[in-house]
Amino acid sequence: MLVGKEKGIDSIVGFKDFVYYPAKCTSCNYSGNYFWDRFSYYAGQGYTVGNSLSKARNDLVVKEGNDGGYGSYYIDGAVNYPSSTRLTSPDWGESWNSEPFGIDPFDPVALHVVATSEETIDGIEYKDIHTKEGVEIRRKANTNELVWLQAPTSTKGGQEPISKEEALEKGRSFAQEQVNGFKNMELVKAEEVIHIPGDTLYTFTWRPKNNGVWGASQVTAEVDRRTGAVVYFSANRKNASTDPLKVTKEEAIKMAKRVAGEGEIQGAIAEVWDKPRWVVTMDHGNRNTTINGQTLSFPSRTQVIVDGTTGDVERMMK
Repeated sequence: MLVGKEKGIDSIVGFKDFVYYPAKCTSCNYSGNYFWDRFSYYAGQGYTVGNSLSKARNDLVVKEGNDGGYGSYYIDGAVNYPSSTRLTSPDWGESWNSEPFGIDPFDPVALHVVATSEETIDGIEYKDIHTKEGVEIRRKANTNELVWLQAPTSTKGGQEPISKEEALEKGRSFAQEQVNGFKNMELVKAEEVIHIPGDTLYTFTWRPKNNGVWGASQVTAEVDRRTGAVVYFSANRKNASTDPLKVTKEEAIKMAKRVAGEGEIQGAIAEVWDKPRWVVTMDHGNRNTTINGQTLSFPSRTQVIVDGTTGDVERMMK
């Protein structure tokens, strides 16, 4: 990123976590391919780089039940606000992160709407709302459920950052107001995250669990530690199959090794999204690649999705 910034590139996107792509299919539209496909679509519609990444991240969760590491995106660049760069001219609302002091805690229904638009993704109709305050909102068209929100984050300010516990309470309270059945969900992720230079956030994710199997819904809230505002929100629920999980953990791992080769098992998670499945993650150690005469070492991991009813491999990502 530093080299690109020095060369005057407006926006540069990187990822702090391991991210996945289809392992054996360059044209398959899932995993990383789907993420960048959605990013390209939103950027072409006039959204900022930051909002396009945020919406693409949410779309990937809707499709696959997780963000594949793409939620760890970090934006830098030569301009003052690299996340606010557009590939087209702006014509509504305010750019995300156009103000360095972010936004104070807010009620989504109290914002000033300047424009609305409609989107249909995988047969589901949504209403996108653009506000004067720079907050972008997506609701389901038929139920008005809030499914995604992105608000300006602070990059400056002298106030003392709130604690992790305080941020968790703010994120939990916001989610309880917006999501039916949230009280039955368990906290599965709580960590610090940075998306742009100067911001400081906590990200929290909740999912329901039944008899050891994670359910077909997921809620994520990111809280600005300076202002206490929820600046990213994602609430997605699938109409999942009610078929029972028949494949055992051992059988899922065996099938994953058959297609991905040997490796250290990092995790084997039983969950339901569209239907019951196992998500098996394997670590194959580091691989060396030579670029411009310099040998670089990169981690090699594989994620295999195993059908929880039939034991078939649905897809594999690296």
